Amino acid sequence: MMKHLRLAYFLIITGLVFLTLARNSIWHTEYSIWKDTIIKSPDKPRPYNNLGTIAEKERRIDEAISAYKKAIDLYKKGMLDPSPSMNAHYNLGLLYLERGMKEDAIKIFRDLFSAGLGADYNDDVIESLVKRLDTLFNKTKDIHSNQTVLNPELRGELYDSLGAVYLAVGLDELAAILFQKSIKYNPQNASVYNNLGAAYLKRGYLDAAIKEFEKAIKMDAGLVDAYSNIGFAYFDKGGYKTALDFHLKAVELNPDYANAHYGLASVYEKFGNQEKAINHWKEYLRIAPETPWTDEAKRRMKNMGIEK
Repeated sequence: MMKHLRLAYFLIITGLVFLTLARNSIWHTEYSIWKDTIIKSPDKPRPYNNLGTIAEKERRIDEAISAYKKAIDLYKKGMLDPSPSMNAHYNLGLLYLERGMKEDAIKIFRDLFSAGLGADYNDDVIESLVKRLDTLFNKTKDIHSNQTVLNPELRGELYDSLGAVYLAVGLDELAAILFQKSIKYNPQNASVYNNLGAAYLKRGYLDAAIKEFEKAIKMDAGLVDAYSNIGFAYFDKGGYKTALDFHLKAVELNPDYANAHYGLASVYEKFGNQEKAINHWKEYLRIAPETPWTDEAKRRMKNMGIEK
């Protein structure tokens, strides 16, 4: 009987050893393939991304991060195919999030879109990305404690940060979706309501934008951005007197807030008060001499006979 037990035990141990060796053999084969590919094609980003994926599965985190970074760097040096860089950006960002490295993750996602990647997303891609983010934020675990890293407030901050990136690159609809999700997880953050209002404003949804700006101001009476933004919304609706009041409030809170001076100059032009309009155009250019709206401000001043 003991002989049979020893034999069974030996077979089990042998089987486990065999499985471990087989698993290691498979990993080493995949790992070796991409290592060899990198040696033969050191200037291609895709092998680095794939190597990073394999290293990450084996929890060789430092090596994975290094490989993803290399893939991203190679794309920035002029590689034409953007897909490896997009994958590497996402893989590195997700890995940072998994490890609770929020600031590093946001920087990577921001870099993704500032590089112009993903600017042609259609509705299907947007929906897919939002689902991926949802899955990520729901499943992110600390690798040591196996506890969820992203509490509701942190999830809200991440959605808000990513929404700001999308808003900056003109993907207003996706930005609005992310701001809405941010509010769901962190409804006490006044700035997110302001950001959502800004997304609506850019889409031309003026009444919806005004409601969000009002919420932001109610929650934080010192939020300068919201006063100026609601001023622009009322201006677009033709409510120039109301727009004037909100821009004046913004300047009262922060005399060097450039957008409010832009808004005031525009309102005073509508009122035919050229002197005040010119003063505020000058203030805008003094405070913000290099912005996407600088040339427009100079053009408006030139139309009033003032050369800047």
